[in-house]
Amino acid sequence: MNSVLVLGTDEFFGLTLCEKLLDEGFEVHAVLLQTQVKEKQHLIEERLLWLGRNEHFYVEPNGKSQEYERIYIIYSPELADHVWKDREHPLFLLVYDHEIGQVRLNEEEQKHVKIIPLPKMYGPWDMNYKKERPDDCFFVNDVADKLVEETSDWKRKKFLAEIEKKTSEEEADKLIEQWQRQTPTKIDKI
Repeated sequence: MNSVLVLGTDEFFGLTLCEKLLDEGFEVHAVLLQTQVKEKQHLIEERLLWLGRNEHFYVEPNGKSQEYERIYIIYSPELADHVWKDREHPLFLLVYDHEIGQVRLNEEEQKHVKIIPLPKMYGPWDMNYKKERPDDCFFVNDVADKLVEETSDWKRKKFLAEIEKKTSEEEADKLIEQWQRQTPTKIDKI
């Protein structure tokens, strides 16, 4: 079984990416950052309990325990120094629009890191979930599906350029409502 490392799984996209990788048959090792937002921490803990039921999901303290086929990093300023030290594996740096200007790679790092800007997304564990969505906003599962498919080719030049909206807004709303029913105690108070 191929294993992957996902750093920064304490974001709603990181959790979805882990689920997709598990669905595709990967052994997933996750490194978490600690959030200071109580409501968000509760949601993360709930989601980790769900993911932790899968025998191929592991939470790692630092992510250095073994060889990985791929490494995905959800960009965060806290991870910046940790990220570039392991250059033996393909590194995919996933960056939200509002943070793209903060990423700085030197020439050597650019050889080993593929920067992938993430599109606008919505999904079940997005704390800012809204019913009104712009046309350029994608359901988080559709983005994760496309990302896992495209990152199987390290030589690929461009990622997430054409994301298909496979999940209709009605289907997405049902999935979000289903997830919210699973964690009603905090969701109702948000």
